[in-house]
Amino acid sequence: MAQMLDLGAEGLVLPQVRTKKEADKIIRSTKYSPWGKRGVSISEVVTRYRGYGQAAYTQWANEENMNILQIESEEGLENAEEIISTKGVDAIMIGPADLSQDMGIPGQLSHPRIEEAYRSVIQICNKYGVAPGIHLANMDLVKKWIKEGMRFVTYGYDSKFFKDGSTQALNELKSLDMS
Repeated sequence: MAQMLDLGAEGLVLPQVRTKKEADKIIRSTKYSPWGKRGVSISEVVTRYRGYGQAAYTQWANEENMNILQIESEEGLENAEEIISTKGVDAIMIGPADLSQDMGIPGQLSHPRIEEAYRSVIQICNKYGVAPGIHLANMDLVKKWIKEGMRFVTYGYDSKFFKDGSTQALNELKSLDMS
């Protein structure tokens, strides 16, 4: 984790967080003292040529670099309050595909059990000032969950956008009357 931050990343999305112990390890690995134990790197790449001294940079990095932890299992849901309440967690990203798989309802992203899980995570995140998030590929679900309180939402993938755009263009070309 620290290696990616040392290369200039200003945040990480960390998958499959299941316990408070794992959340604590993430914070220790990505934050500088007094929050964590990350080794200090203040290269020009890391500071983005901002000319920070060590004290200013480590303070800035502790405050600004994001830790986005993914809850993608029933175990993670059971430990959600402990995970979310960990100092240094900025956002929680629900992984609905993995979560539905772990719950034994693969791909059923509107199943009552999974929707209850989403609402529970939103409620706990709001309690601790952590942004609740989710990754979805269906715009109707994106709209629904933003209305329900998701504040950190990712939608689709670049490769899907290219495929969808190419498919649409190809279908339009095929429909043209070339006579």
